[in-house]
Amino acid sequence: MVMHDQETQIANINSIKELNTALIGVYSALSEYMNNDLGQVIPQEFADDFSLVPYINHYYHTHAYKYGADLTVENKCWEELYKIAACANNIICQFEKRKSIKREFRAGWGEAYLIRAYAYFRLVRIFGEVPIIKDLDVNYTVSKSTFRDIYAFIESDLIHAISLLPDNRGTARYISVPHRGSAKAILAEVYLTMGGYPLNDLSKYAQAAEMAKEVMDSASFFGFNLVPDYADLWNGKQKINNETILGLYYTTLGKYDNWGFDNELNNITPYIGMYADHTPYIDWSEYVSPYLLANIKFYNNYPGSYRRDATFQSILPNLPYNPPNLTVHPYPTIFKNYRIADNSIPIFYKKFGYYCSADTSTVLYNLGNPVTTGTPPYDTTIFNIYFHRILDQPIYIFRYAHTLLTYAEAKARSGQLDASAYGAINMIRRRANKVEENSASIYDLNPGLTADQFADSIVRERELELCGELEGRWFDLVRLNMVSQLPALRGGGPSTNSFANIPANELILNPNLK
Repeated sequence: MVMHDQETQIANINSIKELNTALIGVYSALSEYMNNDLGQVIPQEFADDFSLVPYINHYYHTHAYKYGADLTVENKCWEELYKIAACANNIICQFEKRKSIKREFRAGWGEAYLIRAYAYFRLVRIFGEVPIIKDLDVNYTVSKSTFRDIYAFIESDLIHAISLLPDNRGTARYISVPHRGSAKAILAEVYLTMGGYPLNDLSKYAQAAEMAKEVMDSASFFGFNLVPDYADLWNGKQKINNETILGLYYTTLGKYDNWGFDNELNNITPYIGMYADHTPYIDWSEYVSPYLLANIKFYNNYPGSYRRDATFQSILPNLPYNPPNLTVHPYPTIFKNYRIADNSIPIFYKKFGYYCSADTSTVLYNLGNPVTTGTPPYDTTIFNIYFHRILDQPIYIFRYAHTLLTYAEAKARSGQLDASAYGAINMIRRRANKVEENSASIYDLNPGLTADQFADSIVRERELELCGELEGRWFDLVRLNMVSQLPALRGGGPSTNSFANIPANELILNPNLK
């Protein structure tokens, strides 16, 4: 069913080199999923921190729009996540069957458990109840597992990972791969989710707080801390840093740093073309990908702060008409706010390592090739000057900021609100305003809140700190059972469902998934 024969071919792993090759396959599959619209658009773009304008007729769970020639986005998302699991199974199944495991193999085995856990953590939060596949057999009769069984499986995988992974960043295979602290931090996120919808197991909040506290108490040992300057997470100055709990690292040098080459999240090369009547156009979907545009209401409600300036940018170019056969435009180009389909100013996420250095001054520029009818030529001259992206910007999946906020929220929801919970959120609030994170400040959340008031403050802080990110607003809305409020939160648009449907082609292959 879910997995295809070519994805389950297994090669014996008898050396560290062979194990590392298998792990590259695991991380490459994860990168293939995360480093395009599958990981970034589905399902995050339907939360209230993203603009739906670029895909105005393609709402999540309402219309399954196409990915490539014949696959819907949901199909492709399902396929890629199970591919990640299949690559991890390739490693896990081999070692589970062996009577003894050499010590040097344990770390890689643990990484496979962790990545498989994350694949299922994402599957269950996107599609709801899904089948658990923990072997390499192609099975067209497997049934869906319950939410409780899926989360128990994820928990078990992470506990295995904790027992197998090296102690900390200093003893891991590379600085960029997970270790025991990473697995504990992710398990805290899983427990927090289990406390909310659809399981609503309130006992998990105490476990989330306990697990997050273990990470926080040993943060220096694990190599975790907040990057002091929030902007440095996104501006390329600290590409490998101690805030990353689970991430993907890229290099523009043509060699693997973690498991990829260029970070393609930010596609800034537009089509600059001309219609048959010589009316110019810019294909903005090639310029600002849909997962980069922020919802205007969300942006307007975001409090002014250093963090907001590092998160968003609203300057976009207004490119004037360019007559054919001219390589130098005769008129100045004015950089100003460019209005999109709904006449709102597009606000894009600068935090992904993508920013504009232009202001309102006028400039002349060389178009390079004349713009003609037909297939638009690419012209990057003006964008190379004013628009910049960091091709080796890491993709953060989980950050230490998650752990601090998860701890604080879980403390409140488990009836254990205390000074340590205030301390955790205040570290985030201080950094957001560029003051020393370990000293009291005017930005601190003042004591005296009820548990519910404090939890609401944490949800708001997560909304601000994690907006636009892979593990951000959408999944919080689902676990807090707030998806029905989305039309009001985003200022319009249709209602959505909390979970996507299992792809139709999978249901045809295996009716047991209905």
